[in-house]
Amino acid sequence: MSSDLIVSGPFEIPFSLSQAKIKCIDTHHAKEFWSKAETEPFHKKQGIYVFCTRAGKGFRPVYVGKSSKGFKGECFTSHKLHHYAQALSNGDKGKPVMFFIAAAGKINKIPAKTISEIEDLMIQFAIAKNPNLRNKVGTKVADWTIKGVVRGGKGKQTKAASAFTTLMGITKNLTA
Repeated sequence: MSSDLIVSGPFEIPFSLSQAKIKCIDTHHAKEFWSKAETEPFHKKQGIYVFCTRAGKGFRPVYVGKSSKGFKGECFTSHKLHHYAQALSNGDKGKPVMFFIAAAGKINKIPAKTISEIEDLMIQFAIAKNPNLRNKVGTKVADWTIKGVVRGGKGKQTKAASAFTTLMGITKNLTA
């Protein structure tokens, strides 16, 4: 069974500021998030969610999760709220937002194997962007690189590496 998925978001997450000016997200904010018309289609959908902060024009991934029962029941559990609070209290600048990767239209289900494969891949992309990603499972970065292709560091790509990344459809995100 083929799974054609789309990315939706970013969806702003309501929050409050503590007296110490630390952003806080609690169950009240989660209810407010799910009461928005734009998030209603995702209540029962399965897939991947990425909690991140948005500052200026950029995003910083904080936590990558998978939902096999529906996003509404999994994105704001007490365990997840703890991860979000830790990241926000560590001084991450920006507003909290959520992205979803799910099936288009009215389809809610995705094969569990597909969800796990996508989660692993998204965690690897996220850890490359934010070494302080809150996930524990799936964050071990491989101990190999291909210069200019995968985890090859900064600097100008060789012509061969550039041609190879084009051939294989490898994006810049993997090459840094």
